[in-house]
Amino acid sequence: MRHILSSITLVGLLLPSMLFAQTTKTMEVTVVLVDLEATLTRTVDAAAGEIKNDFGDIFVPIARTVPHSKGVLKSALTELFTFKESFVGQSGLYTALANNTLRVASTTFVRDGVAHIDLKGTLRIGGIGDMARYHAQVAETVKANAKGVHTVHVTLNGKRSAWMVLGNGRGWTDPREPKALDALSTALRKNAGLSGYRFALTKLGLPTIENNVFTIDMNGKFVRVKPKARLDTNKFLGALATALKRAQKLTSVTFIFNGQPKTY
Repeated sequence: MRHILSSITLVGLLLPSMLFAQTTKTMEVTVVLVDLEATLTRTVDAAAGEIKNDFGDIFVPIARTVPHSKGVLKSALTELFTFKESFVGQSGLYTALANNTLRVASTTFVRDGVAHIDLKGTLRIGGIGDMARYHAQVAETVKANAKGVHTVHVTLNGKRSAWMVLGNGRGWTDPREPKALDALSTALRKNAGLSGYRFALTKLGLPTIENNVFTIDMNGKFVRVKPKARLDTNKFLGALATALKRAQKLTSVTFIFNGQPKTY
């Protein structure tokens, strides 16, 4: 189901119990879900608190009724982690956090407009897009429930997350890893200046940097868009590697490209 839903319809679909009056035993919190295809059909409704990320996803705030608690922020994040299916009800909205074992640690706090969110548990992520959605859903849910928050720092099991966290839950071991991954994904979306071909990425793995050697697993295919164009895979990957080495001060870059390692 991919069509525009009013906020009233969304609330009705996602939480029928909200149609009843709240009692002192309940309260309303906001969780942020993802409309994956809204960018193809409509613009962002900023007045409703929606935002758009670099992948074209639109993040939609949704009201939920939960048991009353003094810890509004913890309750909102806990509610965000309760969804067991990727697509929520009949709304067409998506969550990258379905079926994860995440919980909010007691070391979470907000000070001077900065929220420090400490999560515990295991994070299972489907790909690079979901890693970005994970962090945005957490950050925007925090901002929606904690007045005055302008910056959100997230840690998972004590490890700092940049705009994403490694799928095995261990966090980044080198601060250059998320920066290099971000730069690589941007270059791939722009096809790194590849002439005559379009590169269709099917999978971009999680990077490691050890002894200044960057290694990443990536899979995809080249689609010829100009009839007489000739493909030079090594030139394409070499250009990516050169840019990464220069920007991140790396000795070499190893792409595991469609199962075959290539070092530059």
